[in-house]
Amino acid sequence: MFLFSNFLANLLVVTVICCYATSAQSDEAAANSYMKAVELGLENDPVWLTILGYEEKGFVSSRRESAFRSSSAFLHIDGKSNPSSELLATLSAFFEPVGSGSNEHAQCKYRARYIWLDAELVFKKYGIEEQTCDAYEEWKKHESVNSISVLMVGGFLENPASYFGHNMIKLNTSRHNSNNLQNESVNFGADIPQTDGIFKYIYSGITGKYRGVFSSSDYFHFANNYGETEHRDIWEYQLNLTDHEVSLLLSLVWELMQTDFTYYFFDKNCAYRMARLFSILRGIDLTTGHNIWYAPQTFVQRMASQSGDKQIFDGSPIYHPSRQSRFYNRYYDLSSDEQNTVKALIQTPSRLAANDYQAIKLESKYRVLDVLLDYYQYTSSDGQGYITDDNSPYTQVLAERYRLPAADAAFTDSPTSSPHQSRDISYSAIAYSDNSTIGSTWRFRIRPAYYDTLDHGAGHVANAALSMAELELVGDGNKVNVRRFSFIKIERVNLQATGLPGDSRRTWLLEVGAAQDRYDDMGSTVGIARAQIGRAYPVLAVNGVITARLGGALQSSYHGSGYGYLSAGLTASGSFSELLRFEVSSEFREGLSTTHEDRLVNSAALRYEVSRNLDIRLLYERNVVNELGLSVGAYW
Repeated sequence: MFLFSNFLANLLVVTVICCYATSAQSDEAAANSYMKAVELGLENDPVWLTILGYEEKGFVSSRRESAFRSSSAFLHIDGKSNPSSELLATLSAFFEPVGSGSNEHAQCKYRARYIWLDAELVFKKYGIEEQTCDAYEEWKKHESVNSISVLMVGGFLENPASYFGHNMIKLNTSRHNSNNLQNESVNFGADIPQTDGIFKYIYSGITGKYRGVFSSSDYFHFANNYGETEHRDIWEYQLNLTDHEVSLLLSLVWELMQTDFTYYFFDKNCAYRMARLFSILRGIDLTTGHNIWYAPQTFVQRMASQSGDKQIFDGSPIYHPSRQSRFYNRYYDLSSDEQNTVKALIQTPSRLAANDYQAIKLESKYRVLDVLLDYYQYTSSDGQGYITDDNSPYTQVLAERYRLPAADAAFTDSPTSSPHQSRDISYSAIAYSDNSTIGSTWRFRIRPAYYDTLDHGAGHVANAALSMAELELVGDGNKVNVRRFSFIKIERVNLQATGLPGDSRRTWLLEVGAAQDRYDDMGSTVGIARAQIGRAYPVLAVNGVITARLGGALQSSYHGSGYGYLSAGLTASGSFSELLRFEVSSEFREGLSTTHEDRLVNSAALRYEVSRNLDIRLLYERNVVNELGLSVGAYW
């Protein structure tokens, strides 16, 4: 009975193959290749499923479906949900003769399928002749691409699309070293109409209204935008891949550039789609278990944590500092006298000919002039010595630099950490507190992502904050209330701002959510939206900053508390060591109505890093009453 059933199955396969294959090809060979693929289980192989974009769908009952939106991504009418049917149609298409343009042949359009299936089945045994794919070979520069790098771009708080960083891949060639800007890069992002405003962008990005597309461009375009314009650091992870793996990965990118996806800001974003590419290699899985959030930092952490046969990165990433970082690192490496010389020359560029400048040592001249060149390029968008003017301060400094004997300026390299070494992005903490009015309370805090002033890491803005949907509950054994809920909280601080013209020390804070109006009543939670703006002053001795801000808040009323207040505050934050960070804050709030009592709200926190993903915090807050607490938190 089994033999008869097997015979019928094979007969059905041959019959179906004949419907796909043309008379010019061997129907028998096509059928044999498919039966061999079925025997090897290729229709359910993780690589095949990755190539076709299959993902698990549904919450109650799981089903498998491709994430590709375009019907042209499939050769079979049921290809979006049936990987076996798509395999059958793909193999049949590979047997078809070449038409007038070989670039339109299935072997060229679906290049990843061809390369992988050829490695598994050895097509020459079945008489399939490999087609020449000129467009594909030209794109990937077959003779010269010898390695692939993953790029991690730091966060940028001026644009919601860039809050959490960005991932790309770079194609390194034998003609250029890994730092060369002429290399090709591959990007995934939302296709956003230029007419969409910020609110429509946020809504559409969250709800999946945008197309997500793969594209390629010169690395220079992105390096200039991220590093020079937006002042975002870049970390480059050069991967250890075989030539076959490089070819397979490139062929998958080629296929994906011909289709599109639904873009979701929180999970199916640039980081997720880039991570999914690597599921084509060595059984690597970088996306399972991401829940509702997938961040660029998550991608590089999981990639760098692979071990054994799955290890594709085992070194240190190449750090590409932004124009801003290069300027700050060099400026703060100067002696106080050298900094004063820089300030004097910015104020009066003609002092390059003065005796006090000419008298300084040659080594100092190199350092001062190189910092000035960095400064003018960094601040050029603010009109400080516009660099294209023939007689601008920049060109005067450049001319003076060329007059000196050729030599490099000596600067001390600043140590940097890498994003893959940072703690995980989500945070949960449990705290015990003693409230001077209520007594003993417990607090539970959960932050889906990303960081606060005490736990920033590589790729984050130091001594700043960025989080969404952060919730803190408080209870006393009888009832539980919301202590604080931040739908979004952004605190922007430029830690190393010099205060030179064009290098603003501006700082700002924006928070929307809910918070207890006063801590002697757990039921006093009100909706609130607050904003502040001010200036930040670096305190380099503790790698910290002091901020002074003015602002205010609008809130719902609680027992006559009024509908808002004006505020003025001071905050100091920094590090005593790599493991011990602090923040102290004091804010005066003046009510907008006579029913709101004016008050001083104080807080202090000390964070000790027990391990990469575990910390202990000592907390003090005063809002009408005093509260002292101790929390233990874990990152996940």
